[in-house]
Amino acid sequence: MSQPRALDASVSGHSSEIAGRLFIIACSLGIAIGVVATAGMLLAATAFATASTLVVPLVATFEGFQDVAGTNAVTVTGSWAMAGALMIILASLLSFFVLRRPGPPADRNIPA
Repeated sequence: MSQPRALDASVSGHSSEIAGRLFIIACSLGIAIGVVATAGMLLAATAFATASTLVVPLVATFEGFQDVAGTNAVTVTGSWAMAGALMIILASLLSFFVLRRPGPPADRNIPA
């Protein structure tokens, strides 16, 4: 009787490698989202504190100003599509550099 493919060691090893690569890509996307969001918040805080206008071409404009009462305020206008494209570009670059790096040698004993 033949063994099912799911129990074959060579197939499961290949699938775990694919799962590891997908995990790296997903984590890279999460990191890119966090970096873009943090940069946006820092730019908004800077525009608010200095009452100046900061422009990220094609992505967003952070317009800081003082309102009638003299308190600082900020208006953010931007493109969600370009912000999303920026996140995908950053995630792709991060994934590329991480996946290009060679893994540990197969003959090295790594404790679990």
